[in-house]
Amino acid sequence: GELSGMREGFIDAAFGTVPPQLGASLMRGRDMIDRVLEGGFPEVVGREKNRRVRAWFRAYSTTTLQRHIEDTANIDASGEMPRLLSLVASQAMGLANVAKMSRSLDIPHTSMVRYLNLLRASYVVQGLPAWSPNLGTRLRKTEKLTLVDSGLVGYLQNADAERMIVQRDLFGALLETFVVMELRKQLGWSDMLAFLYYFRTASGTEVDVVIESSDGRVVAIEVKSSTKIDTRDLRGLQLLRDQLGDKFIRGILLYTGEHTLPFGDRIWAMPVDALWRWGATPGHE
Repeated sequence: GELSGMREGFIDAAFGTVPPQLGASLMRGRDMIDRVLEGGFPEVVGREKNRRVRAWFRAYSTTTLQRHIEDTANIDASGEMPRLLSLVASQAMGLANVAKMSRSLDIPHTSMVRYLNLLRASYVVQGLPAWSPNLGTRLRKTEKLTLVDSGLVGYLQNADAERMIVQRDLFGALLETFVVMELRKQLGWSDMLAFLYYFRTASGTEVDVVIESSDGRVVAIEVKSSTKIDTRDLRGLQLLRDQLGDKFIRGILLYTGEHTLPFGDRIWAMPVDALWRWGATPGHE
C-alpha cells in the first residue's frame, strides 16, 4: 500500500456490507511475481540491482540475525540458525512438524523448540494457528509456519522471477506468505479487532486464511497463483459459509487474474492487489 501511496483498508472493507467494486488489476504479467519476490523490507524495496538485493538478504539471514540472537539468548547458533531459516523457507506455509524438522537438521528436539521460539521473538518466524469454532480444539492443532517476509523466503529458496513463472506451485507458497503478512500488517491499524488462522478438515478441505473478529464473525480467504479461476478452489470457502451461516461475512479467492467476479452467495474472486486497493484511502501513516 505504501508503495502505491495508499493506506490499506482491505480487512475493514471485507467485513463491511458493501460488495467489492474494483476496476481491473493494475498488476500485469510478472509484476505480481516481482512484487512478492521484492518483499517489504525498506532496505530492499527500490534497489535496482538484484545482486544488491541478494547481498542484503544474505547479510540479514546470517550476520545480522545471528548476532541479534546470540546477543539476546547468549547462545552460539551460527551453524544451526541459517540451516533452520532455509528449512522453514523451503516449507513456507506448511504444517510445523517440529520432530521432523529436528531429524532433518540433526538438532535435538529441545534445541529446535528453543531456536524456533527465538526466531518468533525476533519477529522472523511467524505462525498461523488452526481455526475451529471450538477454542479448545483450536489450541491443540498444528500451526503453519513461515518467515515474516516473502522476499526473504524467495531468497532462501534461491527463487527468481523466471523460475516462478514456470514453477507456479513454488510461487503459490510465496504468494500465500505475502498475503498472510500483508493481512497481519493491516491488522495493526484496522478498525476491526481480529485474528488470523487457517482452516483444514480431517479430509483435507482447506482455507488458507480465516480472519475472525472478536465477536465471532469470519472472513475466509483462499490464495491461488493461477490467473484463471477453478471452481474447485472455492470448496473450502463454500464449506465454511454453509457451516457458519450468518457468522460468515464473506469468502474471497485472491488470484493473479485481472477481474473481480462474484461466485454465488457471499463469495468473490479478486485480484491480489485488492489487498491494497479495496477500501484504501490516499496516504499512509
